Amino acid sequence: MAPSVGALDMVSFGGPATVPEAFEGRTFYQRNPQVTLMRTSAVENAELGRHIADKLNRAKGPTVVMLPRAGVSLIDMAGEPFHDPDADAALFDALKADLEDHIALVEMDTDINDPAFADAAAEQLLSRLGDNEAGSGAHAHVGVPPS
Repeated sequence: MAPSVGALDMVSFGGPATVPEAFEGRTFYQRNPQVTLMRTSAVENAELGRHIADKLNRAKGPTVVMLPRAGVSLIDMAGEPFHDPDADAALFDALKADLEDHIALVEMDTDINDPAFADAAAEQLLSRLGDNEAGSGAHAHVGVPPS
């Protein structure tokens, strides 16, 4: 397993009228008339980090979590409306603090949409699929038929 933290900078609602009043004053991004996104806070992200670590710690097979330190979405990168280094740090710090030693961690100074991040995630996944099937004589093939 090779999960990441994509889009944890946002909560998705329908049109603006669907956003509960309790969230008044938060940072929003109107993606289109039917989709309103709300930026997650540092407190919410810390909770998400702890929750993800708890789930990952229960993994039965080889597992790595990938952290894109330059943005967890297109609108979380520097100069974009949801860029909030403190909220992202709360997510990463809480996840790392609760992550057990048997879970590998890869941090990259790229955003989640960077081709280098995608390549690294694919490499991590493929290596773990191979580890998971070691000794069985089987090989993992992703999108490639076995020869």
